[in-house]
Amino acid sequence: MTQANGEFADQVGAKLHDLRRYARRLTGNTADAEDLVQDCLVRALVNWHRFEQGSNLRAWLFTVMRNLHVNSFRRPSRHEIAMPIDELEAACPLRPPAQEAAIEMRDFMRAFERLSPARRDTVVFVGWDGMSYDEAAARLGVPTGTVRSRLSRARDELRAAVHGGRRPPARATSGVRHHLSGGAQPGHL
Repeated sequence: MTQANGEFADQVGAKLHDLRRYARRLTGNTADAEDLVQDCLVRALVNWHRFEQGSNLRAWLFTVMRNLHVNSFRRPSRHEIAMPIDELEAACPLRPPAQEAAIEMRDFMRAFERLSPARRDTVVFVGWDGMSYDEAAARLGVPTGTVRSRLSRARDELRAAVHGGRRPPARATSGVRHHLSGGAQPGHL
């Protein structure tokens, strides 16, 4: 290593903190940032003769880093995994958008508020508090069959309000859909 190259390496080393901070900002994570800093250092030290003495070294290094980062998107990444399209859905299952769940929950709460007090209490005791049908019946002072009937009718009313009376889709994952489909066991809505 020549003396000029050694001095250049020392100047670059003094900018290492700035390079790391800029790389984290570009990549969004520490691991990729460290890789980008290493690539930038290699590129800078190999091309040190292209740097014009007296100009802004920090700006030159940032330009080298930015160009490396942009170029990483232009060529295939070493992090990409080739996967047949039919396996993609299994690897990345689709989730319903969060907005739909929020709208469903709003509709459910409105329908819940419209239930008769007796049905609402039954839903709360069995679905929310986790009581068995017998425990809810004792608490409400009614036969177990009445609890089952109230719960069934409450589910029907809630289902009608949220899904227009039809059964929710089989792939439904939200708790509201599960409970409204009648999939809950005693102790659950």
